[in-house]
Amino acid sequence: MSIATEDEIERAKDWLAQLRGLGSDAVPVRPESVKQTYLVSGLLAESSGDAEAAVRYWQEGLTVVNDDNIDLLGNVAWALARRAAVAEPDEKIEASDEAEQAINKFDKVIEAK
Repeated sequence: MSIATEDEIERAKDWLAQLRGLGSDAVPVRPESVKQTYLVSGLLAESSGDAEAAVRYWQEGLTVVNDDNIDLLGNVAWALARRAAVAEPDEKIEASDEAEQAINKFDKVIEAK
């Protein structure tokens, strides 16, 4: 298994930013492909150590694709739960509440499917 170089990671980030910037109406494309753009953008940000950007990409994807996408919701819920687990004491309640809301939304979507 090869590991991407910093240059390759930056090129991937630029490419994904271009795809996100096109807008869902600019090019006729399947919703699954649009979802994958946001999903991979978040995964790349997360693997680069930027969990906040990852959550932003996934949440943006929910507004672009649909707000009940299991893959994006699951990543948001999981990331927010991890953030709450390591939050400083003064941020713990707010982070935990945010994670709980995301987990509850994810749960409701799973039950509805």
